[in-house]
Amino acid sequence: LGIVLTFQNYSMLTDYHNDMLDADNIRVKNLLFEFTAQVKTYADNIISNESIRHALDTKYGSSEEFRKIVDRIDLLDSYRKSFLEIGDVTIYCDNPTMVSYRQFYSTTSEVREQGWYQRALQQTGAFWTSIPKENASGVPYYQLSLISQVPLWDSGYKAVLVVRVSDDYLRSCI
Repeated sequence: LGIVLTFQNYSMLTDYHNDMLDADNIRVKNLLFEFTAQVKTYADNIISNESIRHALDTKYGSSEEFRKIVDRIDLLDSYRKSFLEIGDVTIYCDNPTMVSYRQFYSTTSEVREQGWYQRALQQTGAFWTSIPKENASGVPYYQLSLISQVPLWDSGYKAVLVVRVSDDYLRSCI
């Protein structure tokens, strides 16, 4: 009788924990789907923004001219402040007349050598990858990022958008 009761309790507890795991897996799956869909929507809005594309494909006479144009663009700052899931937004561009300022960075040889940058230039769709980064203490870690090419049809320049996901947001959700 004791063996039967022990086996029955073991079976009930095992089934209970399996059901809890299944429910938690579904919850995490739904969170990740919702989260990635939102970040993709933000990236699409950034890529299709005419002010941003104009800032990237214009030839500038001075760095001050570029800074004035970028100062008028508030979309990137507002996304970063308004949406907790976004950790950082960066746009790399090979326009030689622009300077690295705020979220806009000139593409350096170091960036050009990165696999994610080369992949972004070879494909038209966005993709997810982990990009190495260092924390404030200098400890390296990987940050989930959405990478996408920014189409600049009116110029020969190439631009890549990097939307880094907030690690704190991910931890708090999951």
